Amino acid sequence: MMANVIGNIRLLILATALILVAGLSAIQTLPRAEDPKLTNRWANVTTSYPGASAERVEALVTEKVETALRQLADITQIDSISRPGLSVVTVELHDDLKETEPSWSKIRDELSEVAPSLPNGAAPPTLNTDLSDAFTYILALQWKNPDAQQDLLALGRYAKDIARQFRNLSGTDYVKEYGLPIEELLVEIDPFKASSAGITAGSLSQAIAGADAKGAAGEIINSDIRMQVELRGEIDSLHRLRDVPVRVNADGHQIRLSDIASVQLTELSPYKEHALHNGQAAILVAVRMQSGQNIERWTFC
Repeated sequence: MMANVIGNIRLLILATALILVAGLSAIQTLPRAEDPKLTNRWANVTTSYPGASAERVEALVTEKVETALRQLADITQIDSISRPGLSVVTVELHDDLKETEPSWSKIRDELSEVAPSLPNGAAPPTLNTDLSDAFTYILALQWKNPDAQQDLLALGRYAKDIARQFRNLSGTDYVKEYGLPIEELLVEIDPFKASSAGITAGSLSQAIAGADAKGAAGEIINSDIRMQVELRGEIDSLHRLRDVPVRVNADGHQIRLSDIASVQLTELSPYKEHALHNGQAAILVAVRMQSGQNIERWTFC
């Protein structure tokens, strides 16, 4: 049989061509990744308790979280660290578990039950299971000229746009931005002008809050329709904020916010998190590809 196949040149060429086509097709469709897919068996449970000492965090938060988690048979080891204002509990699952998601669901249920027993001021426990998988890409955004004044707010907008495009890309599993600045509207009051106008910081805050009309003013209901009435004039720009009236003096003159204070869009300080690339401030966009994808095909999507 084999001799007949080898002796038949046409059949031999056809068989060779079929093998080559099948091999090339397998190369194109075979999943490929730079890092292996690991089964994550570790997680952190983080609970913030601002203002509490390490001893109070240990007694009122960490011990309660540990007691609840020790009831689960899937957990093989529990370690904890109690710091002023923060509790971190690290859990490890058994090595023989093939599917870990049901175990994480049980842990989330236990944390939901223990949350009401925590003291007032303590935040609900947060479970972080994303500890083992490596990112496929990490992009760093920073200014080309390190001597120029960096505008991290502008970089943050670019980073959010890039992250949105990656999330819309087929085959993307997870996208995370690091070092994003938090925008805030900073109002700096001139104490002399505010004092002469008889305006305090408290009254100024109330005037700004009252001028930001975001809620519904009421409803119009009849036999045919039901409509929600909203007020226009919410604070949606720096110009609108500067024009907020804060007081009317005895002469009937309206004092606006810009008359007694400066308003600017700036970064929240201190930073919630800070990212560096080659020693310079940057914003990182980390992207992870779904398991079973071909990194070359996913890259050029």
